Amino acid sequence: MHPWERGLDSEGRARCIAAVMWTWPFKRAMTVLGCICGLLAAVGFGAEAPPAPPVDPTGVWVWTMRSSGPKPAEARIRFRWADGQLAGEVTGRDAKPVALESPKLEGNRITFAVTRTVSGRKFTTRYEGRIEGDRMKGKAEMGRPGQGRSHEWTAERVKERGERSAI
Repeated sequence: MHPWERGLDSEGRARCIAAVMWTWPFKRAMTVLGCICGLLAAVGFGAEAPPAPPVDPTGVWVWTMRSSGPKPAEARIRFRWADGQLAGEVTGRDAKPVALESPKLEGNRITFAVTRTVSGRKFTTRYEGRIEGDRMKGKAEMGRPGQGRSHEWTAERVKERGERSAI
């Protein structure tokens, strides 16, 4: 095969860019470069995105819990993020907001406690539940852990006045 048939002139220099592109060193360089790019893409350039919370508890929730009375107890709970931590308050029948104690969100599991003072005595209720979209359900335990009464509860997220639909 004559050099000119491979895209080279009589002195072995490339006649056009196409001839340069198909020389052995160029093909090898592109193969190595392709492998490096593929490896970097597979590894993700060494950067890992921070995990997003699987559920968002923020907003106002209407809480319903069966109680010893004839009607279920109802409350409003507002969850928010403050300094990277879950926070919130509950407003019950007396319309006085009470801060949530130790609120935690792990996956879709939420836990917190509420301490109320009734007739000079403090009562703590521990809540544990699961969030599924705009609904929550779980159990509340009153009294000492493992020795108190427990009740099932449900909650539904509600829109606040002036809040627009995401659609």
